[in-house]
Amino acid sequence: MQSSSHLSDLATGFDTSEANWTVGDVMALMEAWYPAATAQSWDRVGLIVGDPAAPVRSILLALDPTAAIADQAVAGPSGDGQPYDMVITHHPLLLRGASFLPVTDPKGGVVTTLIRSGIALFNAHTNADMACDGVATALADLIGLRDTAPLEPCGTDAEGHDIGLGRVGTVDETTLGTFADHVASVLPAGPSGLFVGGDERASVRRVAVLGGAGDSALEAARAARV
Repeated sequence: MQSSSHLSDLATGFDTSEANWTVGDVMALMEAWYPAATAQSWDRVGLIVGDPAAPVRSILLALDPTAAIADQAVAGPSGDGQPYDMVITHHPLLLRGASFLPVTDPKGGVVTTLIRSGIALFNAHTNADMACDGVATALADLIGLRDTAPLEPCGTDAEGHDIGLGRVGTVDETTLGTFADHVASVLPAGPSGLFVGGDERASVRRVAVLGGAGDSALEAARAARV
């Protein structure tokens, strides 16, 4: 199993010098890595805006398809007004249906900005969470979990790797406070910081991780004895 995220490979190693890539080619690659069929039933994943036949020379990766990200995509890799050709986000732009997308609407503004500049928008959400080397594995690797397995298994991928939401694994025994300090040191700082619940002197050995809210996986975490 690869320990690094495929998306990080795209971010650091995307090269079109020897091939004429298109939006459709990138979509096919994403489908191979993160099949849409593995996304949860309520989710919306795939191409949101763009032409599958359009050429791709540069890709911007982001968590959310916000107005700021759309503006960054228009500014381009060098900030010189040569736009990115494609934006790939984790979260979908239109998780719930929208009847109107005027430019005055935040989401409509994103759509308008991207279409005007010919920029494709694609997202991989819970299908990227499920993958054997997806979001949860990247999080587990950053924290340093060993002997990991899906927290909520849901089958195997085409190569026989276990897939599912979250990951559960082990760390060298430590205290909750020390472990929290470690997590804070290896993850990017968030706007609200790191919240810790429980006795900071409590022993920590087995840990579960899950991108997103995680409340739906609490029973699975209890069953995994974390």
